[in-house]
Order: sequence, then structure tokens, then C-alpha cells
Amino acid sequence: MSASVAAVAFTIIAFALISKRIEPTIISGPMVFVAMGLLFGPQATDLVDLGLEIEAVELVGEVTLAVLLFADAGRINGRELRREYMLPVRLLGIGLPLTAALGTGVLYLLIDGVGIWEAALIAAILSPTDAALGQEVVTDEAIPSR
Repeated sequence: MSASVAAVAFTIIAFALISKRIEPTIISGPMVFVAMGLLFGPQATDLVDLGLEIEAVELVGEVTLAVLLFADAGRINGRELRREYMLPVRLLGIGLPLTAALGTGVLYLLIDGVGIWEAALIAAILSPTDAALGQEVVTDEAIPSR
């Protein structure tokens, strides 16, 4: 377990050291962590073997989600949100249902053994997480708001 802890600590510290340098590039934080997970995981070096301790994984996931949601909420400009209120209305009212519908279709067609309702459930769970993929488009000041 000590090799696992060392690998995770190394990944976090290394990312903290390079995060400012990779900010202007197309490489995002999740890309770095996925790459390190692949490197340290059972398919490559097998340094990290966390097992299936579901309670610990669930706790880490919940804490991480809470921190990310609060960090994102802290960056919201209230005045600008009131002035441009139609953007989140369009994103949540049109974009999210379309993403879920498209995800349902893709899952249903590509994964054998998944029924339409299971595909819809998976798509509904994953659709809100796609917002992180488009974050740069929304936050980049070089892109005009209209």
C-alpha cells in the first residue's frame, strides 16, 4: 500500500508543480491524472492497487465532487449571471437534454447488452459531467460572449 500512496502523492505534487505551465496548452488536469492512472495502474507498472474498497472510493468521490462544485460556484459572477441569464437556461434546458438523448443513442448502439433504459440512465448520469469538457470555451476571454 505504501507504493500506492507514494504514486498518488507523486502525481498530486507533480501536477501542482506543472499545472501553471500546462494551463495555456490543450492538456487539462483530468488528462494528466488519467495518464498517471494508466501509468501506475495494473495495465502498466502496477504500482497502485487500491482494490475495491467501495466505501473509501465513494468518500473520496463525494469529497472531490463537493470541492469542485464549490470551486466552480465561487467563480460565478453574480451580476454577469443576472445579465446573461439566458445562457444557463439554454445550456440546461436545451443542451443537457440533447446531450442525454445523444448519449443514450450512442450507448445503446455501441455497447452490446445494454437496454434502452440502462443507456438512458447512464447517459443521464454522465451528461452533466460533460460541462467540464467545454469549460475553456465558456471561460476563455478571447472568445466573445455572443
